[in-house]
Amino acid sequence: MANKQSTPQPYVKPDQIEIRGNEIFSPLRQKWLKATPEERVRQEFLIVLMNEYGYTLDQIDEESPVTSRGAAQARADFLIWRTPEAKQKQEHALIVIECKADNVTISLKDYVQGANYAQYEHARFFVTHNHRETKYWKVDDKRRMPNYDEIANIPHADATDKEIDE
Repeated sequence: MANKQSTPQPYVKPDQIEIRGNEIFSPLRQKWLKATPEERVRQEFLIVLMNEYGYTLDQIDEESPVTSRGAAQARADFLIWRTPEAKQKQEHALIVIECKADNVTISLKDYVQGANYAQYEHARFFVTHNHRETKYWKVDDKRRMPNYDEIANIPHADATDKEIDE
């Protein structure tokens, strides 16, 4: 598949992120965390997922374990479910999000990491993101690895099943 241009991310206003000294607030975990470069990227992208894509906190989990043999400590930055009910029923997530600090150049190993997490979770999409680059991927579970293709964007919360399948 031809390379897609990275989509610039919407600007997150400073008042949308709670920062206190060297800590940043995680609305999902309801606690203050050390404001590392990756944590800032993660919390800002959470705002984008809610404001631009329409997902609610009830549909998202943060630092969520994705398990497979040999990957017991693997954690996705975010898992997003189709509905809050799907999350409550512990169904497979729709989207896996992997964030990296801005000083990290996202590379093939990060795409493979995202694809592995998506495969473990049986997610249909994954995203690799920092403020320098955001790429969106669709997983084809009928293919062997590498079983993902770059796409223009991920589905919004109000996407129809048909739009998700396209």
